[in-house]
Amino acid sequence: MILMAAFGFLLKGLDPARAPFLALVATLMALSMAISLENLPFFAPMAGAVLWLYIAQGAAARARLLWFAAGALFAFPLFFAATVAPGTYAQPACDAFSAPWLGAVLAAAMALAALALAAPNLDRRARALATAGVATASLAVFVALAPKCLRGPFADLDPLIARLWLAHVREVMSLRELVAQGPGEAIALAAPAALGLVAALGRLRGAEGRQRLEWALTSVTIALGLCASALHIRVFSSVTPLAMVALAGGVAALVARFDPAPMLRNMLAGVLVFCLSPVGFALAFVDAGAPAPRTEAACLTPQALAPLAALPAGRVISPFNMGAHVLAQTPHAAFAAPYHRNNHGNRLAAEVFLATPEKAEALTRAAGATLIVWCKASQTPSPLVVAAPQGLAAMLARGEAPAWLERRASPDAPLLVFAPRSME
Repeated sequence: MILMAAFGFLLKGLDPARAPFLALVATLMALSMAISLENLPFFAPMAGAVLWLYIAQGAAARARLLWFAAGALFAFPLFFAATVAPGTYAQPACDAFSAPWLGAVLAAAMALAALALAAPNLDRRARALATAGVATASLAVFVALAPKCLRGPFADLDPLIARLWLAHVREVMSLRELVAQGPGEAIALAAPAALGLVAALGRLRGAEGRQRLEWALTSVTIALGLCASALHIRVFSSVTPLAMVALAGGVAALVARFDPAPMLRNMLAGVLVFCLSPVGFALAFVDAGAPAPRTEAACLTPQALAPLAALPAGRVISPFNMGAHVLAQTPHAAFAAPYHRNNHGNRLAAEVFLATPEKAEALTRAAGATLIVWCKASQTPSPLVVAAPQGLAAMLARGEAPAWLERRASPDAPLLVFAPRSME
């Protein structure tokens, strides 16, 4: 919603008479980044549109660039102070709003404000070179403050955890991987966004003046979102709303060509938009009746966790995705959890499950773990089992247990619960 609001206000702000809207655009960008960096790829073409106007129009675009820069200079420090603990102001984080991002934005905003003031004295070539210099300087500030972040938002993630956990998280799956699992869901996700891009390009073809710029920006933003979604399907949640707006406009224009009665036109347009929406494609292509294999979710219900919750508080080693539920629904502490900054705990759990039963015992006792759990009910192969067929995880998945572990729950329960035997 923040992205859609920012994009809508940007289109308003492209009108010279509505330049103050661009300060609101910068404010919404800051708010979005303070929450998450997910929308950052979409903000690049949005900011690029403001810069392109400055390069093309010079002094005529001066007010718009000043409002945009002023909004950034006000909002980004404000939201940084509101969401980042003072003790971590200088701590770089590649995956969240932190000092490197703030430094890069402030450097760019101050430079853009200076360029706006200098606009009457610069020709188009000088404005283009100066704008490129601002972008380069902003990137240089970011790299100087956090060079590791050039490797991506998960630069600090342990490679072992990335392979065993993150690579299997559905929302970071690529579109090609989703197609390999079955084309139906991939079609339901990708087709509406692709049709939205086609509709935006169609409107661009016949547009003139400022509307042409608006549809060009819409087309570029949707295209960028589609490319990013091909890498991580999670991005569809951001680009699809914008694509559906373009698609609805395209459908409305198409239906209007036939000049039906107003009520019939509205009904026909509504039906077509629904059929071409993710819901429509899902109804047509996703086989809801196909039985899905049981996953670890079968062990995450309060009923499945009840035997574990009944035990005295302890420290649990579990597969990654169970950790949050262990914390929320039992009195226990958890080593592993689906959190990419939990390198130490996740690494320990991975090493225990991958190790031979003998080595796993030593690791478990050294860590002070009092319980080990495994989801017996899951029918999908765990990466921990695939990675180490002779490891502890593989042994537990076969329904076996080493002698140093004793059961603390029924072997017929979906969740297997073990405790290290006393050394006495």
